[in-house]
Amino acid sequence: MGNIKTKFVQNSYIFLDIDGVLNCSTTRTNDRETHMPQHDLLNNLKKISDIIPNTVIILSSTWRLTVEERRLVDIYLDKIDLKISGYTSDKSVDASGDRPAEILEYININKINQPWIAIDDMDMLRMSDQLNDINFCRTDDRYGLTSEKADEVITKLLNQTNK
Repeated sequence: MGNIKTKFVQNSYIFLDIDGVLNCSTTRTNDRETHMPQHDLLNNLKKISDIIPNTVIILSSTWRLTVEERRLVDIYLDKIDLKISGYTSDKSVDASGDRPAEILEYININKINQPWIAIDDMDMLRMSDQLNDINFCRTDDRYGLTSEKADEVITKLLNQTNK
């Protein structure tokens, strides 16, 4: 047993939006029937978790605000053996902050000092000067989380790990 080497693997956190990340405008309809996460985009999220072990997913999307939408996210993530581990707060209720503020609050409250990234189609770097490029991957609402964007997420998380 003396020859067995184990490597400590830390958690990496993903703050996940849904609309514009796991679904996209080219397939959505106004009646929300096709707002469900898309198979190929889910597989790109799975690709991230396969390469980055111990991925912790925190839902930062407005889908976190209702029990029904949380349940739907759980169902779709379960199909790729992933789960939501937490939710950011809703600062829009009292107009005390926006999505970047909600994510940064979650990080501070939970004392997260591991690699993390927010994946969203909103330009959160313009929304907050406290958010760094290494912690953000902006998707395009027309395409969602493409394979290339998944690669960007992987690279940014690995770069944080290797610091």
